[in-house]
Amino acid sequence: MGLRGWLGSKPEENAEPDGADAVAEARHRRQRGDMDTAWGLLMREVERHPDNPEAVQELWDLAQQIDRPGDAAVPFLRRISKELRGDDASLAVFHWFELVDRLGEAPEIDLEARVRLAEEMVRADHGESASELLEPTPEQLDPQQPLALRLRLAMAAAASRSPAVEAVAAHVLGQPGLPEGHRQQLQGALQGARAAGLRPPATGTDDGPIELSTTSVSARRLKVIPAVPRAVDAAALAIEIQGQGRRRLAVANVQTLAAGMIDDGSGAPYVVIDLLVDSLWAEREEIRTVRFRTCDFDPGALVPEAADPQIALGTFLETLLATSQAQPLPGPEAVVGRPFQGFASVAEYESRVLELRS
Repeated sequence: MGLRGWLGSKPEENAEPDGADAVAEARHRRQRGDMDTAWGLLMREVERHPDNPEAVQELWDLAQQIDRPGDAAVPFLRRISKELRGDDASLAVFHWFELVDRLGEAPEIDLEARVRLAEEMVRADHGESASELLEPTPEQLDPQQPLALRLRLAMAAAASRSPAVEAVAAHVLGQPGLPEGHRQQLQGALQGARAAGLRPPATGTDDGPIELSTTSVSARRLKVIPAVPRAVDAAALAIEIQGQGRRRLAVANVQTLAAGMIDDGSGAPYVVIDLLVDSLWAEREEIRTVRFRTCDFDPGALVPEAADPQIALGTFLETLLATSQAQPLPGPEAVVGRPFQGFASVAEYESRVLELRS
């Protein structure tokens, strides 16, 4: 170690503050009326640490104060996207309304964020606002988009009584491989929206019909990868696969989360959990799933703060569903055990819930 290492490095006199210090310094500069310096501090902090919520909020507040909301819209929108991926969807809606109000128009966002916002708006009785988010475009109805996402778009459009529901529902109902249960659910939602009366369409006219290509697939099968979950965080699951050791499964790769209680009479009932990494409606002959069985692991080890294994399992599944934004099967309540749907065999579960066979 050199002399400088022994003595310790001398802080640079003009070193710029970082993290919480940068936010505090920027706030101090604002109070003194030095807006330019405050702006520079916050912009550099957000560039270095885009997930620093205090810096993003301080930058947004300053942008409104000096009438530059558009210059802070990108980091604020990034914050909204993060809230949508986590457990703060209601806060994301609040921030979205604030952003649109300040900008005077809705910024462009990807389809996943658009659908997630609309779903939360419907739950919060903001159906008209949700309807405005759901006007179909060729990009939104692109066959390359996961069919599960387009199905959610159609369901949200029906729930908000959006005039877009006719076009979106017709597109989704025309897709090959759409499970019959989902078809009936969407048809019922469409009829309900029609009976309730669709909202007036947004100002403007379509340039023309949206042309979509579809392809059919032959009989598909399920490829099951048995595994045991060992740890979970917001980004990935640590899993153990027999003969392959430990692996990390990115939560973002989970397209569908499914679960069911199996009671085949051969032993104690257990829950089977499927993490499908291929969309159930993808143009594939083989759908891959990572499968857990509660008889193979202790849910309490994944959520040690839970009072008992049943609560731990529910918490684990709720966290996984929220972070992955996966399609829940048989539904958002049943997939997390409120309560689990029961089946006499794994084959019955695969047939009725996944509409596939391994």
